[in-house]
Amino acid sequence: MAGALLAALLLPAGAGTLVIESWRVDDQGLWENLLLPAFARHHPDVTVRFAPTGPTGVDAALAGRLWSCA
Repeated sequence: MAGALLAALLLPAGAGTLVIESWRVDDQGLWENLLLPAFARHHPDVTVRFAPTGPTGVDAALAGRLWSCA
C-alpha cells in the first residue's frame, strides 16, 4: 500500500490545458506566434491556450465564470 502511494506521488500530474484569459485581443498574435511557442519548447508536456475576450465583453464573461463556480 505504501509503495502504491509513493508511486502515485512521484508520477507527474496531468495538467490538462491551461487557459490564459485576457481582454487584450490585440495581443493574440504575440501570444500565439512568440510567447506560447517559446513556452512549449521548454515545457512540451504543458498545453497552454490564449483566449482573449474583447474589452466590451470581459465584464460579462468574468461574471458568468464567477457565478458558475458559486
